Amino acid sequence: MSFFQPPSKPLPPGYPLPPRDANGAVLCAGMPVRILTIPESLTHDLPHDEVLQLKAREGTVMPILELDAYGMVWFGTEDPWFSLRPTEVAAL
Repeated sequence: MSFFQPPSKPLPPGYPLPPRDANGAVLCAGMPVRILTIPESLTHDLPHDEVLQLKAREGTVMPILELDAYGMVWFGTEDPWFSLRPTEVAAL
């Protein structure tokens, strides 16, 4: 099941991102990956408690919920919660 509609306009240059992790392994929905980093670009405008929740995920293992049309890797239990670039995770 896809949570996201395909883009209605052409993707910007450089997208979709290649579905390869920090070590070059191919990523796919459902596979467990280690969250290597939660970047400042994701947290810069969030409330402090949400930043702490996301930062607590660094180093943990989570299954990929979906890879969207842009190549972003989405995480969440039943619904999308946050996304990272493929190079910000590592397949196990």
